[in-house]
Amino acid sequence: MKLADIISDPRFFNYFLLPFLIFISRITDVTLGTVRIVMVSKGEKIWAPLLGFLRFWSG
Repeated sequence: MKLADIISDPRFFNYFLLPFLIFISRITDVTLGTVRIVMVSKGEKIWAPLLGFLRFWSG
């Protein structure tokens, strides 16, 4: 079986790729939110809104 056949298989997408993408997007979302809160508590007035903007578009 070729790699293209495996990737194009709907079962691969439904049971591996889609959950993996959701997992990575949640990790990114939580990480950006945590770093944003740290920047707000340190008084970084430039980084906090930028991270908030990125977090908005990542999740």
